[in-house]
Amino acid sequence: MPKKLSADEWKEYLALYGQVSKHLAGQPWFGRNWETYYDFLNKDNPSGVWFQLVRKNWFDAAIHLETWLRNSNLESGTFVLALHIETSKDKHGISRNDFSKRFLEQAGEQIQSWDGYTLKPNYAMEPFKVELSFTRDSLVEVLSRELERLQTLGDVVDETITAVKK
Repeated sequence: MPKKLSADEWKEYLALYGQVSKHLAGQPWFGRNWETYYDFLNKDNPSGVWFQLVRKNWFDAAIHLETWLRNSNLESGTFVLALHIETSKDKHGISRNDFSKRFLEQAGEQIQSWDGYTLKPNYAMEPFKVELSFTRDSLVEVLSRELERLQTLGDVVDETITAVKK
């Protein structure tokens, strides 16, 4: 069984996410309404860390690019990066089913051309994901590189929001 990291050890990974955030904030595209958020999973007794890249108009991050690390990720040396759709028709005026269907119609071919990416047309909350290999030393580089690629989908997300909003 893998060693469970202490709160202090998770702080090191949170600091790595801080480096990713700082790197992304320095990119020319970041000024076009992008934000990052990151924190502990279970703040009182950290069991991991999470990171999101969002645009300001994505309903207080109800739509976001997200990854997370837990002990199992450290053991496997892989993490998942995915687009999450947590909108509701009542609260946001957007059905996640309609959003995901239209989004994949617009961007699915491009996403599928990227190595390792999986489309999930039957899972509206997570229309695509990729599983990436990392080490503690490579995490900042690997995550930054993939988020820089995924930010290119921001306009498609915005267009999809406009098209399906009721």
